[in-house]
Amino acid sequence: MTKTAILCISDPYLKRGQLLRDYYKKRGDEVLILTPDYSHRHKCRMEKPDQDVELIHHIPYQKNLSWQRIYGHFDFSKGCWKRLQEWKPDRIHCLVPANSLAYFMARYKQDHPDTELYLDINDLWPESLPLGFLQKMPGMNIWRRLRNNALESADQVFVECDLFKDVLQKQTSVSLKPLYWARQEPVLDSHPVWDEDHIHLAYLGSINNIIDLDAIELFFQKMNQIKPCILHIVGDGEKKEEMMERVFKSGASIIDHGIVFDPAAKQKIFDQCRFGINMMKESVLAGLPMKSLDYLAAGLPLLNTAKGDLLEICRKDQAGIDLDRDNMDEGAARIAAQTCQENEQMRKNARQVFINKFTLESFERSLDETIGSSSK
Repeated sequence: MTKTAILCISDPYLKRGQLLRDYYKKRGDEVLILTPDYSHRHKCRMEKPDQDVELIHHIPYQKNLSWQRIYGHFDFSKGCWKRLQEWKPDRIHCLVPANSLAYFMARYKQDHPDTELYLDINDLWPESLPLGFLQKMPGMNIWRRLRNNALESADQVFVECDLFKDVLQKQTSVSLKPLYWARQEPVLDSHPVWDEDHIHLAYLGSINNIIDLDAIELFFQKMNQIKPCILHIVGDGEKKEEMMERVFKSGASIIDHGIVFDPAAKQKIFDQCRFGINMMKESVLAGLPMKSLDYLAAGLPLLNTAKGDLLEICRKDQAGIDLDRDNMDEGAARIAAQTCQENEQMRKNARQVFINKFTLESFERSLDETIGSSSK
């Protein structure tokens, strides 16, 4: 039996780790997931989620941008390396970040050349840091090289989106293969409700330091000059109160649904809305935020400021509207002028993009193309 180890640095990545676990188990592998005993999302100790997961110690941290977090990631990565020395896997599928995980897994590969190593890039550090000047600080190039040097040791490097492929291809000559996220929740029937007198918009997910609050505030100011807006918030985060204050200041109303786990309840909220908001700071490299997959699966068109994959989905697939930060008036006018029939067509386009790219079948097919030919 092939032994496959899956490494992920935080609970947001654990969903991808569990997708991979299910895939490898279908192939007959014995699977072990290594993840921290500290929750990145909730900033507290994490309980073991299921029997295939083993928790490795991670020191606590309260701020995402902190030396405590970086040191904790390094210490966790070393702990994974030590654990694998005992478990002796035939294959390692390592989610990156952390860059230190890539470094330690490359070391393991050098000591155990018969072990297959797949590095799976789900974010780019330091390139995706929300403050561009941080990338020029001492140590950033060392941090970047921890990842890039490790790529050379991998049997295959996956990237979660084409944007990351484009960025990394300028830094390395290794082969990069997109492996899009898949959404596990069932795709439910959509029954949109059109409000002629108001524009309902949704924001899903974590509200943190990478969200472009300036752009969101400006956008709602422009929208409310044309037609009253209602923002439906489905989520939480350290910047939630500030976002709500800014949206209120613009003249819009807010319905705070909190964190919603039930797919049917979430679909009902999205059915009330014309678009789902995806606005991150311009310096952030985020090709396919998880919220965008939830929007697309629900048939909710995107309001997007990101470049890369989502820009193509909005422009080429007509599954949303690309907003220009320097000309929010144009975007607001286009949204306000959209008819119910035009919005319904965008909803169909959004759902079709999800079916074509982000289903479990698509995810497993991409893995088969690589692992089917290289598996022991």
